[in-house]
Amino acid sequence: LSLLIAAGLLAFNLQRIRQADTGMNTKNVFSVAVGLRKGASQSGDASRESRLRRDLGERLRALPDVVSVSEAFRQPLSGQMGNSGILLPNDNDNQPREARSNFVSADYFQTLSISILRGRTFTAQEVASNAPVVVVSHATAERFWPGVNPIGQHFRIAVGYENSDGKS
Repeated sequence: LSLLIAAGLLAFNLQRIRQADTGMNTKNVFSVAVGLRKGASQSGDASRESRLRRDLGERLRALPDVVSVSEAFRQPLSGQMGNSGILLPNDNDNQPREARSNFVSADYFQTLSISILRGRTFTAQEVASNAPVVVVSHATAERFWPGVNPIGQHFRIAVGYENSDGKS
């Protein structure tokens, strides 16, 4: 009886998870993790990995049924989202606030059909030049700038901040 109840609860929860509104399109989305082997020499690896990702993106875009291709440092819904320490203009440098963060390509929001409530997404030029622009979630905007339009607000990334993964 206990096994039957556990199996029923598992099936029920799996169905609920499949129907959960994640705010993004997960149907017909294919994810590929690409990277060079761990422990490889750091010199030149960043440019090699960048070329590898760019070449793979170009090949995927050339496929007949591919609608959109984008990149993300951390895959959505993977449980691997990192935290960044951020400082608002009047914050103490020794006490950064914590926010989830990810680095994504210009087409990321289009690929996953993520709606932008205010403002805009990144341009390819901003991504290529590492321009200091961000897209923040509604929850983050409400937490850091309650009752204020978040567009045009500023913050800094805390230097030497150690996130929950133990990485700086």
